[in-house]
Amino acid sequence: MPKKLLCLIPFLLPLPILAQTSPTLLDLQLLAIKARADVTTHSPESIAEFAETRRLAETGDVEAQLELARMLQLGVGTPQDTAQSMAWVRKSAENGYAPAQSALGLAYTVGGKVPIDRVQGEYWLRQGVAQGDALAQTILALEFINGDSSAEEQALAITWLKAAANEQHFVPAMRRMVDVYVNGELGQQANAEDAAEWRAKLTESEKK
Repeated sequence: MPKKLLCLIPFLLPLPILAQTSPTLLDLQLLAIKARADVTTHSPESIAEFAETRRLAETGDVEAQLELARMLQLGVGTPQDTAQSMAWVRKSAENGYAPAQSALGLAYTVGGKVPIDRVQGEYWLRQGVAQGDALAQTILALEFINGDSSAEEQALAITWLKAAANEQHFVPAMRRMVDVYVNGELGQQANAEDAAEWRAKLTESEKK
């Protein structure tokens, strides 16, 4: 996942998977992001970068559209504008960009900058899942953990979570896999050996 998207997400909404991160670490991450944004907000370089990003976004460049959303949300090179930021996230998502689809689905799922809409949330997350996006896979899997889900949905959820963890080494997914085998979730039996195996994978990934 693009690092710039990860910078955008904490400002979009209260992200459930970030709640699994150490609060102190998360606070430091958010402060660092805000500090970087404050430093560059009114610099000539950031203003020029914003203008060029908008130009590219208006030509239909989906990555630029999501980057423009980030800059608008953080107020980098332009006044902060949450409504316009979300409009560009949507445009990028509608143009088929998986990271934007995941961000939009997440926004609708947990609220914050847009009203909660579970139907829209699941729709956009599924669009991201169809393209193998790790964030979408993880969030949709968590929805099935936290809700009343069928055996079929639980089977899909564990498949998505494993894909995000194994294939893309997405740390929040790895962390959740530990919990799956500690607590016996998503149709899996509690298993100390499997939990330990996932904990070892998580530790190794966090060292990188």
